[in-house]
Amino acid sequence: MLKLTLKKSLVLKLCVLIAAVVFLSSLASQVSASPLFQTVLPSEGWSVCQDLGVIPLPGGGEPVQQMVMCSGEGWRIHVFCTEPQKPAPALNTSCSMVNSTDFWCGDTVQVLRQYEVLATPAATETATPTNTPLPTSTPTPTATPTLTTTPQPSVTPSATLTAVSQTPPSTPFVRPPPGGPGSPQLFFSILAILGGSSLMAASFLLGKRRSGISASRQ
Repeated sequence: MLKLTLKKSLVLKLCVLIAAVVFLSSLASQVSASPLFQTVLPSEGWSVCQDLGVIPLPGGGEPVQQMVMCSGEGWRIHVFCTEPQKPAPALNTSCSMVNSTDFWCGDTVQVLRQYEVLATPAATETATPTNTPLPTSTPTPTATPTLTTTPQPSVTPSATLTAVSQTPPSTPFVRPPPGGPGSPQLFFSILAILGGSSLMAASFLLGKRRSGISASRQ
């Protein structure tokens, strides 16, 4: 009886363990099927742009219908069908996101669930306000006069003018005649005086002689 009870308890524990493994596997499959839940996607503007066929998901599991959803903004999302009993949406069918992971394309077709993001819109450059530098007055460099040494012409020493005292030309010395200046006139004057005196003496003697002759005749 004790052995039977132990066997039942062991079987019960084994069933609980198997159920836990199945549950965890299912949860892991769902998580692996939607690894990018945190990506914020637009809710409108989606359409089916590619049919990938019925293939197993990369994470494993049963083959399911897989497709690609596109958005005009540049999004491409890998999705898979979640309702095998319904047909898959046709290409170019417009869809909307009804929550963070699922796309609704109509009541008559399957709901598609996001698996991974294949492409995102090109990053648009946001105009960042920039501080425009105010014009600053830039000091204009003033040309500083450069002192250039102009070579002075070399002064060639000229011939030294030696003061030569010019001696006036020597006048030939003329020796005056003896007697000093005017001696010829003096000579003639003396000669005239002597001549006159001689004539007077001669006249006196001649007169005295005549007187003597006259007296002797009487």
